[in-house]
Amino acid sequence: MGSQKKVAWRVAGRIILLLIAYLFVVVVLQFLGADFMGIDLAKFQDLTLQENLIMQCLGFIGTFGVVFLFRRYLDRKSFGSLGFSFKDRWRDLLVGGALAAVLIGVGTLVIITSGDVSFTYNLLDWNSLGYAWMLFLLVALCEEVFVRGYVLNNLLSVTNRYLALVISSIIFMLMHGLNPNMSGLGWLNLFLAGLLLGSTYVYTQNLWFPISLHLFWNFIQGSVLDYNVSGLDINSILSFEFTSVTSLNGGKFGFEGSIICTILSLIAIIGIHVYFLRKEKSKQDRAI
Repeated sequence: MGSQKKVAWRVAGRIILLLIAYLFVVVVLQFLGADFMGIDLAKFQDLTLQENLIMQCLGFIGTFGVVFLFRRYLDRKSFGSLGFSFKDRWRDLLVGGALAAVLIGVGTLVIITSGDVSFTYNLLDWNSLGYAWMLFLLVALCEEVFVRGYVLNNLLSVTNRYLALVISSIIFMLMHGLNPNMSGLGWLNLFLAGLLLGSTYVYTQNLWFPISLHLFWNFIQGSVLDYNVSGLDINSILSFEFTSVTSLNGGKFGFEGSIICTILSLIAIIGIHVYFLRKEKSKQDRAI
């Protein structure tokens, strides 16, 4: 029992140290990069899509560098063991993207049916779509490798899957604390997003499903349907005009600030756990 506690404290220490190193390295890289590129970070909420992409590229370098060093020299494991195995996992990419499309699509239909929004089509800007796709891909890779790949993976080695999932989701929520236009429902839904993104990982220890879900969730919200992505506003194929800001549509924080997102996220989280628990039970029954 004593040795288990020591291991648990070592893991907790590594995670805290990782958070400190991550903040230091990423912030330094982004400040140096912004200074070199002439980007005014004092107006970080008004950065262009290209400037956001540059900042995220620097964040990607910092995140992957820190996680690689911690995984290789403190955990003494390979970087790939975070969950990059692609064997029998190609479907995860499809299912993750499909789930994002279904959740946001259903939520949007509910909002439109309420009569609280009107929308118009914009001219398709392939350059903006390309920049947005790269931006959201880097965001998905960074946050999934950091939170699910490293933090959740390490927590699973010292505690049960549900507690590990909750702790990692709290960290995920707090990482978005500086997002613009944050709301009470925004905080809750970011926590639920952490639960949703980690729900398959606690059973599979594979990152491809959460990476795909995260990527398409952000891209469909921001580049297709004109929602603010965690408060960030970018160009999109459709333009939404809300007649009023309510908990139904999420207002300036976007879909992630809506009660519809809360309900759909809970349904998806429960559905994923029911699926995997039944799958586990089925395997156990066949083994008897």
